[in-house]
Amino acid sequence: MPEIGELERNSAYAYVLLCAHFAGTAIVAHDGAELAGFVLGYRPPTAPDAVFVWQVGVRPAWRGAGLGQRMLDEVVRRAGEVAAVRELQATVAPDNHASRALFHGFARRRGVACAVRAGFPAALFPTAHADEELLVIGPLPGGGGHG
Repeated sequence: MPEIGELERNSAYAYVLLCAHFAGTAIVAHDGAELAGFVLGYRPPTAPDAVFVWQVGVRPAWRGAGLGQRMLDEVVRRAGEVAAVRELQATVAPDNHASRALFHGFARRRGVACAVRAGFPAALFPTAHADEELLVIGPLPGGGGHG
């Protein structure tokens, strides 16, 4: 879906694995037969009370309509059906203003902090890449339910 924008390009196999192994935290939004957006995430084994959002994509026609926020809500809700979700995590480059606005807006709506921590330094990537800062949103009230 090239019109979604500046997403990291990954192999089709990576997307299939994420959707197959982490279907509970993979959200796909449709507008009729058209894909409107998606969120891919998972529960990190080292942080079982968190949901890590790997990628978010929203088609341009749907931007500004709250679709990204609704998909994040759904990821947290679904993950919370299995076990309490105390925080949402994501890594975001400092210049990715749209993603930062999405996650900061999610935190603001829920009345919780969005801490910025060291994530993945550019040196870890084999090609030119910005640092990826870790955004940690929480604690989510009620274990992740819409509070």
